[in-house]
Amino acid sequence: MSGFENLLNEYKSNYVQFLSTGNTAYKTAYMNAQEAIDKAILARQKEVEGQKRDMNQFTESYQEGNTELSDIYDSASGLFMNAQQIEDTYRGAKQRYDQLISPASGEPTLNVSNGYAFILRFGLVLILLPILFLIGYWSPQIKAAATTAATAVGNVASTLTSAVTAPSAMSSPVLGPMRA
Repeated sequence: MSGFENLLNEYKSNYVQFLSTGNTAYKTAYMNAQEAIDKAILARQKEVEGQKRDMNQFTESYQEGNTELSDIYDSASGLFMNAQQIEDTYRGAKQRYDQLISPASGEPTLNVSNGYAFILRFGLVLILLPILFLIGYWSPQIKAAATTAATAVGNVASTLTSAVTAPSAMSSPVLGPMRA
């Protein structure tokens, strides 16, 4: 600033000299000092405008970075708030998985073959039991019919009487004696 103050002092002294003496040399000197002052002021204004631009650019980049940082902070705080819930969910899922993979002793295990074995046994009972009853009921009549057909070739009359009386004389192993 000392250079600018020197210009102001030179302008002031030359202007006062010009007004008091009317010498044109002082007029030229104070006009030159005025031009130098104007150039210094313009240079300082350009410098200030450049600094303003730099400051505006900095604040814009700061605002962009600040909004990104704010978004990151919001997502991090959301994760922090949900961290316990996420951990509980993870631990529960891990515990269920561990129990499925290696069940502890004394606890029931999930074994699919047990279900298939139960269905197979139940199905066999439902299918075989009626077949056994049917065989038990019809087997004396089938035996009688077979013997009737075998003896019918030799003796037709005796076979008919034995065929009629044979079912009543035989008994079913399941149902007991049969009635005619």
